[in-house]
Amino acid sequence: MPKSINLPCPTCLPHRSQPHKPLTKEQKDWMRQNTDVKYTDDWWKCAVTGCLTARSYTNEGKRVQFPPDIA
Repeated sequence: MPKSINLPCPTCLPHRSQPHKPLTKEQKDWMRQNTDVKYTDDWWKCAVTGCLTARSYTNEGKRVQFPPDIA
């Protein structure tokens, strides 16, 4: 898996491509426990400082906001 890819971030203005990193084990565990997402290997978290958004690689409209202590 690449260390970083550029994807549109639905919360960073102006919705242009931003660097995204693969989820950490802690982030994957949190998603499985706190959302309806069970498969997390195709999820990426925006790497912009302060952004808490993760998005699915295959479904741009699917996204999750992490709490600050997990991000």
